[in-house]
Amino acid sequence: DEPTNHLDLEATLWLEHFLKAYRGTVVIISHERDLLNNVVDYILHLEGGKITLYPGGYDAFERQRAERLAQQEAARAKQAAEREKLQDYVARNSARASTAKQAQSRAKALATQLGVAHHLQNIRLRKTKSQWGHCSSQGVVQFNWLIMLAPAVCVDYLIAHEICHLKHMNHSKTYWALVQSVCPHYRTSRAWIKANEHRLFPKSC
Repeated sequence: DEPTNHLDLEATLWLEHFLKAYRGTVVIISHERDLLNNVVDYILHLEGGKITLYPGGYDAFERQRAERLAQQEAARAKQAAEREKLQDYVARNSARASTAKQAQSRAKALATQLGVAHHLQNIRLRKTKSQWGHCSSQGVVQFNWLIMLAPAVCVDYLIAHEICHLKHMNHSKTYWALVQSVCPHYRTSRAWIKANEHRLFPKSC
């Protein structure tokens, strides 16, 4: 324990030479960095009740420990990212299940209100690659289920947007006037969807 305490330079050099030549096993506890770099073959590091063996002297130990800590931190960050992604996936699917029926009911009610319920043949919620919604000439209205994660007013706007197409299959002034009559906040909702599209529709989806 602390073998170089109270030794002068000559005695310290003699001790280093002796320890290097010694064929047995010696456990050294020392704060003398040069001694640990010049003499030892391994560093035993005790932390948190665990012992880790590092080959080489003290400088090698510091380098290896820093690398080990960096790897552990990277692993923790990766696990945290994977956990967050999984939680987000669960949240998205939960939202999909809980709001899909509400969206379908709202679309049917609006179609009845506008007098186009007879044109509405089907309402579908799917994960699409680009569009948030679509209305076909055959009366099939489709929504990207990811939009269900947007604020309710934005979902209402998208429903209104597609249901109004059952009456006007274009984007004329008459069409937008109809959208505004059933969804007065449509401009604000439309802007919100455009600004937050990257959050609702990430490339990884």
